[in-house]
Amino acid sequence: MNYLERAELHGQNTDNLKSGGTEDTIIPVDSVEKLKDLLSDGMSDEQRNNFIDSTPTTSLKEGQSVSLHNLTNHIYGTGQLSRSDQEYLKKILPVKANLKSSANLYLNKDMIIGPSAAPTVLNYDTITFDGGSLLVLSTALKLNANNIVVKSNGPNPYHIGILGTQGTAGSTGSPGGSHPTAQNGHNSSAPSPGICTGASAPGNGGNGITGYSGGIGYPGHVGLASLPANIVVNNYSSSTGLPLIIHTQSGAGGDGGTGGTGGPGQNAGKGGNGCDSGCEGTDGATGGTGGTGGTGGVGGTGGNGVDGQVISITFPAAEKANLQLTSAPALPGKGGSGGQGGAAGAAGAGGSGGKHSSNGSVGSPGGPGAQGNPGQSGTITGKPGSFVPNYV
Repeated sequence: MNYLERAELHGQNTDNLKSGGTEDTIIPVDSVEKLKDLLSDGMSDEQRNNFIDSTPTTSLKEGQSVSLHNLTNHIYGTGQLSRSDQEYLKKILPVKANLKSSANLYLNKDMIIGPSAAPTVLNYDTITFDGGSLLVLSTALKLNANNIVVKSNGPNPYHIGILGTQGTAGSTGSPGGSHPTAQNGHNSSAPSPGICTGASAPGNGGNGITGYSGGIGYPGHVGLASLPANIVVNNYSSSTGLPLIIHTQSGAGGDGGTGGTGGPGQNAGKGGNGCDSGCEGTDGATGGTGGTGGTGGVGGTGGNGVDGQVISITFPAAEKANLQLTSAPALPGKGGSGGQGGAAGAAGAGGSGGKHSSNGSVGSPGGPGAQGNPGQSGTITGKPGSFVPNYV
């Protein structure tokens, strides 16, 4: 089936395509068999069996049900759907798929699909790569190209990238709370009116206590997987001597969030006032020492990488040497940085002296809090999806 026949099958305007136009159609999909026809038509029985053999046992994404895994194997492989799978389908159908058709696709810059777009069918007579790449992010893909030409390479080390999406980073932890100001020292009072001799000494201001620690940074999210792809290339032009490079890498884990900032140290209390009665007075008391700032929160744990899904490729056998398949693992996210330490608590003011007496000394400020410890990195590296090539 050529690109015009495929476009006509799905109701696109072939006259527009013949005159060099582009058709971009949203196709409602109300059955799993229609989705299978869209995404996996042209796959041989051998490819389907190899697809199942190469499908990772891990989930497409965190929390994925077994039914979605079985659905993938039914669409691209020879897997059968159980009764529970059929019940699951009732929850996700109908869906919409995108069909893009044109005679020519010329890429001198990157064309990006996704992340997490609707299942996408790209239907072209000729694709020319001239400095650009096709990047498909966490989106199921069917690519039909009667001809592919590579005129020049671009900044990416590949022409077609079947990629996942890095998990989002964790949020910053909550800041540490604050304390009310420490208690002020008690004031001195005259034992008799007009007389301060024998008066008790005023109390020094209360010392501040250490601020509250910052909250732990939130964990990074698990990456989104690279989804299945079915790439069919009928002819390849090797006149430039450049190979077609198809690359896959699934979704890396998101970095952990930064720990929350430590709370401020408690502000110290003011020194008590000296006796002040008649013509007599006593010195004021010393202010308290401010509290140390709270320790910054521990950084969040990095998210895990996720395994990629299978990529089926049909390519002309005569040009096998001009197809290069590359892959890279999906690394776990890094642990978040520790939060900044809290601010030092302020020194307490000295108490006021009575007549002919000195004010109390100002206390000392506290020290800043320590920075929090970094979080732990994620622990799981996602494997790249397997290639299932078929040379015809």
